[in-house]
Amino acid sequence: MSRAATNAPCGLDLNKFSPMSKSKCFVGKIFRAPVHTEFHDNAGHNRPADVEKTVQTKHGLVMTKLRWMIVVVKHEQHYTAIPLYTHNGTGLSNKSERAKREYVSIRDDRLPDFEGLSKHGVLTAQMRNEAKDLSRLSVAHLTAGVSRTYGTYVEQANDDWLKADYQ
Repeated sequence: MSRAATNAPCGLDLNKFSPMSKSKCFVGKIFRAPVHTEFHDNAGHNRPADVEKTVQTKHGLVMTKLRWMIVVVKHEQHYTAIPLYTHNGTGLSNKSERAKREYVSIRDDRLPDFEGLSKHGVLTAQMRNEAKDLSRLSVAHLTAGVSRTYGTYVEQANDDWLKADYQ
């Protein structure tokens, strides 16, 4: 491991992660970043299955997962992004009709014959060829915006190769 990787925030590899500057941030930009969420389990389990992604605090469990995200709003000191989910490969199939309203399907522009899962239109992600394919089950959670400060570390490209457009 390189010296830069060991000195990076949260152990992030600086060969992949860099600060999101205000000048590089734009509405529709797609990037990957750690998302920290309070652990909750509707099935009544005390611990998540993937304990390596959780930490116990005095206020409860917090789960951290790298997620693709889309910038939806830019502000003076921070931006808001919405996370993408596949729900462990089930898409929206296990969501109630009411819950499905909170999501919009996202299509990787390199995948042909796409059928959206949500009741809304479809976001089209323009991905560079070497980027990992987005799953056909990927959805953007419209109501789960995450506020992020400019300068926080994200996985991104130096150019505008990842962006989403609404159709």
